[in-house]
Amino acid sequence: MLETGAQWPPDRERIEGYRRFECLYRGDHRSAFKEKVASLLFNKGGDGLTWLALDYPRTIVDIPADLLVGAPPVISYEDKTLNAAWQDIAERSRFDACLLELAQDKGMRGDAVIEARGLGENVLIEPKPAYCYFPELSLDNVREVRGEALAWSRGFEGMTVVRVDRYTPGKISREAYVLDGMKMGRRIIGAQLSRVLGPGVPEESRTGVERSTLVHVPNTRGSNDFFGRSDLGGGLVTLFEEVDERLSQIVRILDKHASPKMAGPANLIDQDGNVNLLADYFGVSGNQPVPQYLTWDAQLIAAFEAYKAVKDEIFRHSQISPLLAGYVNGASYDSGRAYKMQLAPTLAKTARKGLYLDAGLREAVRLAVAIYTGKSYSDTPAPNIRWRDGLPKDLQEMATTNGQRIEKGTLSRRSAIMSEMDCDEATADNEIARIDAENKPLAPSLMAPEINTSTPEHEALG
Repeated sequence: MLETGAQWPPDRERIEGYRRFECLYRGDHRSAFKEKVASLLFNKGGDGLTWLALDYPRTIVDIPADLLVGAPPVISYEDKTLNAAWQDIAERSRFDACLLELAQDKGMRGDAVIEARGLGENVLIEPKPAYCYFPELSLDNVREVRGEALAWSRGFEGMTVVRVDRYTPGKISREAYVLDGMKMGRRIIGAQLSRVLGPGVPEESRTGVERSTLVHVPNTRGSNDFFGRSDLGGGLVTLFEEVDERLSQIVRILDKHASPKMAGPANLIDQDGNVNLLADYFGVSGNQPVPQYLTWDAQLIAAFEAYKAVKDEIFRHSQISPLLAGYVNGASYDSGRAYKMQLAPTLAKTARKGLYLDAGLREAVRLAVAIYTGKSYSDTPAPNIRWRDGLPKDLQEMATTNGQRIEKGTLSRRSAIMSEMDCDEATADNEIARIDAENKPLAPSLMAPEINTSTPEHEALG
């Protein structure tokens, strides 16, 4: 697939889909809907110059991403050595920001890719763009990956080259090809390849683990798919196009009303063909028509209703609660449970997306920790991951519920503290130790001395 004579890029339909989804997400709707915009530019019935891009695609991608990782999950190991290794990797990788980029990428494009990059204690976790990811899949099983590669094109010494990094168990091989039109040309070798790769980048390097260091994370997918489905795909694309066009047409109508044409007596036009529009008074006689603006009833109420209907369908089909998009309309809720009930479709969608991210994240963290500690991948356990929903906590309701469950024996103090403090096991254990120390009775030597209330007279009588 990535060799001399092969089409570049391979899997063009997938790459073009990524490009369109990215244009929608970034607000470049003119590029995403270039056919529609082009038709308006040359349509005599409209100027085609006013085109509003409404950022519903960004809202649809960002809200689930924020719910999923805006409050980052707590990732930890019971083993202190492995946990210390992971904490070091997370800090140097700026993992919280990396995770947010990953969640946005997979929602926008439908796919995300993670790489555990580096050797030993220098290992990092990084997201890679899915349009550079090219797996070789089995002809008989769409989920069986025979090989993986990252590939991209760039300039080099006055020509365009295709860089290919092939990931196999324990090894990364780096290659480069001259791009000949839309096909990959001759393979670059020797000193020229060294110049393409740059100083300090070898043609081959060992990874230290017995599998590829790439992890593919789909957004959601069907049983017959390898690649995922974008949150912006399906019929939503047509709704984005329609809502842009509806509101743009309303604005064009309002623009025309702001500068309407005029009609009136012909004798008010001077010899140069101009009318004095600054005059406060136009004199007419007999049956001459009165100068006036030419206006028409544009029925904007119906136009706004059509726009609102399309907007509602966008939220319905994307499973995004309007509450999370800022459409509050005076609503108020007396408990966190009541608030969450209004967000049920969005929370269900986020949970589906989280199933795939959880599996991919466990794999990537396990890979990075194995490389860091020098252990084999098979001997390195997966981490513990506790996800959060990203919504504001009703701490009073949570404390009451946890207290009742602890009293009934259905929840441990450790689990209650972890949920309320959003911490890992070690932090919860330390908090329990401090609580126990504060509640422990004082030792006899530290207790207040007894006060002798007897008098000398009483002692003498005794």
